[in-house]
Amino acid sequence: MTVFAVSAYQDPVKNLMLKKFSHDIVASKQLGTLMLNMTSVSDISIDYIIPIPLHWTRYARRGFNQAHEMARVVGRDMKKPVINFLKRNKRTGFQSKLSVEERQMNVKNAFAPAWRFKIFKRNRDILAGKDILLIDDLCTTGSTLKSAAKVLLEFKPKSITALVACRAVR
Repeated sequence: MTVFAVSAYQDPVKNLMLKKFSHDIVASKQLGTLMLNMTSVSDISIDYIIPIPLHWTRYARRGFNQAHEMARVVGRDMKKPVINFLKRNKRTGFQSKLSVEERQMNVKNAFAPAWRFKIFKRNRDILAGKDILLIDDLCTTGSTLKSAAKVLLEFKPKSITALVACRAVR
C-alpha cells in the first residue's frame, strides 16, 4: 500500500493534527486542504474515499472524526464520494502509548464492514475492482492502516492507497 503524507510528524502540521483533542474541527478541514495541496494524491485514480473510523465512545467524547472531516475536504475537491464503509468494532487504546508490537495487537480485528448502511447490504460488490483512498491523520507504524486495509481487501478492490496528515519517521 502506498502512503502519501503531508509532512513528517512535526510542526506546524503536527500542531494542526493535535487540535482534535481540543475539539477544533476547523483544523481538521485545514489538514484536508493541505492533503490536497501538499501531496500528489489528486494525480492518482480514486473511486471511493474511506476515512478510518473512530469507536463510538471516542466519537461521542470528541464530537467529530478528524479523518472523516479531512476526507470530506479531499472528496469535495476531487469530486469523489466519501463512504463510511468501515466501523471500529473494538474500543482501542491510544496507539501513541504503545510499542510497535502492542500497536499491532491493539488494532487487530478492530475494524469491520459497516453493514448498518443499506447501500452496502444491497451491493456487497461495491468495492470490487475499485481504487480506494484510505484517510487517517497519522501513520506511525502503519498498524491502523494495515488493519483497515485487511478488511477492505476482502471486498477485492483494485487498489488501496493511504493518505495521512503526518507520518512518523523511525
